[in-house]
Amino acid sequence: MPSVDSSHPPAVQIEHTCATLLILASKAEILRQIGAQSPSLGKTPVEIAEEYLRANIAEPFQLDRLIEITGASASTLLRDFRRRYGMPPLQYLKNCRLEAAHRELATTEPDETTVTQVAMSYGFYHLGRFAAYYKTAFGELPS
Repeated sequence: MPSVDSSHPPAVQIEHTCATLLILASKAEILRQIGAQSPSLGKTPVEIAEEYLRANIAEPFQLDRLIEITGASASTLLRDFRRRYGMPPLQYLKNCRLEAAHRELATTEPDETTVTQVAMSYGFYHLGRFAAYYKTAFGELPS
């Protein structure tokens, strides 16, 4: 804390100390509020990317967007993602989409939706590939 010249009267010294403490307390409160408003604060770039991918499961994959929201470089993000999940983010997203489609197909009545509708809602526009991915992942055809 900066000191006030001892030649100043005690009242000035007290005012200066109080002002300094008030500034420090205000700064701490601002940082606390920012932390409360930013749930991603304190999370690793991989955790932020994973949350983003799950929240935007049907959106087209954009590595640039992941880099932007995580603040990590492409090489760091890809390396750390592989280290944590054993696969790159695009493969992780595809697996999340397959799991979501599998859950939906398992819990929806056949007359309520079609395999095509479910596949397309999770970004699988080539139905032959979707069926092959699905069979590899779950050991059965989506139908």
